Amino acid sequence: MKKGLKEFIIPFSGLRSGAYEYSFDIDETFFEHFEQSEIKRGKLQVRLDFQRQPSLLALAFHIKGTVNLPCDRCGEPCDQPVDGLRRLVAHLGGAEPEDEDDIIILSAQEHHIDVANYIYEFITLLTPSRRVHPEGECDPDVIKKLNELRSGDDQDGKAPSDPRWAQLKGLSFDKDEDE
Repeated sequence: MKKGLKEFIIPFSGLRSGAYEYSFDIDETFFEHFEQSEIKRGKLQVRLDFQRQPSLLALAFHIKGTVNLPCDRCGEPCDQPVDGLRRLVAHLGGAEPEDEDDIIILSAQEHHIDVANYIYEFITLLTPSRRVHPEGECDPDVIKKLNELRSGDDQDGKAPSDPRWAQLKGLSFDKDEDE
C-alpha cells in the first residue's frame, strides 16, 4: 500500500455477496504517489462497480476525465481525454492463471484489495498514444521552427537535394522490366 492512498483500500472480507459501488476523484495528489509516472496532473472520476461473490471479486472501473501531458508536437502541456471501462477479476485463493492480464489471485489470508495501482495502470492504458493540442493551439514559435526543419529549405527557399535519395528515384519494381 502506498502511503496516503488509504481510500483506495477496499475491505471485502466482511462484505456479503452482492453489488457495491465506490467513487474516487483523481487529481495531482494521486499521481504524486507514482514517482515514475509520466502523468503529473489530471482530473478524473472513477466509478468502481464491485461485485462480491463467495470465491471471487468482479471489478469494473469506469474512468472519465482528462490528464495533462506534454504535447508530442510542441512539448507544451496539454489536456488529453481519458474515457473507458476496464475490468478485473480477483479469485480468492487458488492457482495463478497463466498470462491473464485481467485476472488476479488473492491469497486466502487477504481481507482487502488495494485498487490504487489498478486505477493508475488503467488510466495510463486509456491515455491516447498520440498526444497533441487541437489544431492551432500549439506554441507558434515551435511550430514555425519545426516547419523550417521539416522542409530543409536553405536560404534561397529551395530544398537541397540529397544524392542518396536521388539514386532511389531510378529504382523500379515492375515485373516487366526484369524480363
